[in-house]
Amino acid sequence: MIVICEECGKKYRIDPAKIPEKGARFKCKSCSNVITVSKPEGTPSEPPPSPANQMPAQDGEERPVATEPAEQKKPASIKKSQKPRRKPTGLGLRTKMALLFVFIPIVLIAAAGALYLWQLNTLASDITSVSSKVALRWPRMLYRKNARAVAKQCNLYLASHPQTQSVRLPGLHHWHPLKM
Repeated sequence: MIVICEECGKKYRIDPAKIPEKGARFKCKSCSNVITVSKPEGTPSEPPPSPANQMPAQDGEERPVATEPAEQKKPASIKKSQKPRRKPTGLGLRTKMALLFVFIPIVLIAAAGALYLWQLNTLASDITSVSSKVALRWPRMLYRKNARAVAKQCNLYLASHPQTQSVRLPGLHHWHPLKM
């Protein structure tokens, strides 16, 4: 059975027969994280006979689970007292998972919100500029339309009343009829 440390990801190979019924706990050799292991359901409750170099557990005494790293063991010539083990400086597995499932989605949602607001402001300014142009053109179009209609009526009147004279009014560039 292989157990993986949740903090640093180190793998340990554990004999399921050596795990007590209520489970066992041990510390990771790399990061000192406490790992809890429960007994798998498909294993027999009686462990196989222990080797001669291990002492059997006394009644009521709990023995730690023997663990061995999944990687190859270091040679016995290297002493543990040479260098004290430092805690890993990299990000642990829990921190990486928190970044992946919490921090990154929050950043993406914030970026999408900023993009949405920028597009909304751009659209609002475009709509405002186009509508103001239309609002300014509309009275001019109505004025021209009414002016043309009045000019047609004046021409009809002048055509039907030939006795009227045209007089130039000061300040105007057109000749206007004057009724006598």
